[in-house]
Amino acid sequence: MDIHMINRRVLLCILDGWGIGIKNSGNAIYKANTKTFDYLIDKYPNTILKASENDVGLPNGQFGNSEVGHMNIGAGRIIFQDLLRINQSIKNGSFENNRLLKSIRDKCKIINIVALISKGGVHGHIHHLHALIKSLLSNKTKIQLHCILDGRDSPPTNGLNDIIDLMERIDGNTNINVSSISGRYYVMDRDNRWDRIEIAYRAIVEGNSKKRFSCPKQAIIDSYNNSLTDEFFTPICCDTFTGMKNNQGLIITNYRSDRVRQFLTSIYDERFGNFTRKHAITFAESLGMVEYSRTLSKHMNSIFNQQEIKNTLGEVISNNGLNQLRVAETEKYAHVTYFFNGTKEKSFSREDRVLVPSPRVKTYDLCPEMACFEVTKKIIENLRRKKYSFILSNYANTDMVGHTGSMEAAIKAVEAVDYCIERIYKACNENGYTLVLTSDHGNADLMYDFVLNEICTTHSLNPVPFIICSDQNYNLKKGRLSDIAPTILELMEIKKPSQMNGVSIIK
Repeated sequence: MDIHMINRRVLLCILDGWGIGIKNSGNAIYKANTKTFDYLIDKYPNTILKASENDVGLPNGQFGNSEVGHMNIGAGRIIFQDLLRINQSIKNGSFENNRLLKSIRDKCKIINIVALISKGGVHGHIHHLHALIKSLLSNKTKIQLHCILDGRDSPPTNGLNDIIDLMERIDGNTNINVSSISGRYYVMDRDNRWDRIEIAYRAIVEGNSKKRFSCPKQAIIDSYNNSLTDEFFTPICCDTFTGMKNNQGLIITNYRSDRVRQFLTSIYDERFGNFTRKHAITFAESLGMVEYSRTLSKHMNSIFNQQEIKNTLGEVISNNGLNQLRVAETEKYAHVTYFFNGTKEKSFSREDRVLVPSPRVKTYDLCPEMACFEVTKKIIENLRRKKYSFILSNYANTDMVGHTGSMEAAIKAVEAVDYCIERIYKACNENGYTLVLTSDHGNADLMYDFVLNEICTTHSLNPVPFIICSDQNYNLKKGRLSDIAPTILELMEIKKPSQMNGVSIIK
């Protein structure tokens, strides 16, 4: 008998950014026509799962995100997130006394800090920058600060107040200077849009930009006056900055890897060819807040070591001799592979992957369907093959379009995904798969914040749906994202490993 017929086949479909929010005019999911999703909710066992704060290893008040969500889902346990680890190290004093920070202080007279200026907490946090500056300035080190404005995981114009606060903190200290300011749209691209990275590289590394500023605050105000909010702020240099030099130091404060890899590759890759660099920079020492990739670790040390996560869902399925597949478009490909596998880059045995290119548009409100129809096509093709016992897929739309702040586009994104759900649901029924629908965090469920009376481009704190599309009359309880993997293993009749302290949602 075929081993893949013994275990029940499951398709786990993650609707990225699809939260269960208040039913009002600020909720794109509520406003959209979601006939398929509503049908499945009415017909099959379902519940809600917590996807933020302590339930996913984040501080109180911190919304979840795609990296954290996929790590918790794949690990089957709450993963103590880097944000919390760094916060605690600052609080107990171990951060300031870190040996790597001491080394770079002693070795480098000038240190470049590239930092996301944001309280969003998804990719980095401004409080970590404050602690870093305090530590470095205690040694009279000169700091060249390269500020990245957020406006995506924080309100679109929060950058101004954050810069004002930062300038007040460093007021009168001649050892620190804001050398460049950039929007994350340029520095933090992850979809191989090297034209954006090049503009950021020219300003941050080479000290070249079309315009220059003398006052950081005024530079941001001028950008707002030109209808360019934080995310889209065009990289610009201070009028005294002439570029990074050999034997200086470099520190990156981001603790999430996916949106700094391209920028760092443009600095360190000896065979880099996506645009022409004037000359390579040889730093005396380079530090990242965490490990960004094996390749980059050859050039940079990590202030915080990577956690080892054993026996994730993918690893357990592989160890049971079963085939599995991951399907996503570019924007979420790392999440269904690297993050879902516990930050392991290499695929497991019998794990195949399908990458669907994301559309090449400036912002996804211009193409709210993104690549969901092609993702659906690939899913259905592989459902019909019946090769895989487990398929993991991700629809990026309600997250990526939600970040644009466009309600009209977000509604279109929701409806496009709902159409795709209908197609994969039918294909699952026709090919003997149990469809499990869930999400990693909320986003499109909070497009307008009536408390703050402003458009919301960030994630939400709302719980997420969990539906098992099976004729089995399962009784489901409420849970958290880390309970998904144990539930999948129960559906597949595979024993849960001891490392998974999440519990099955099936009562």
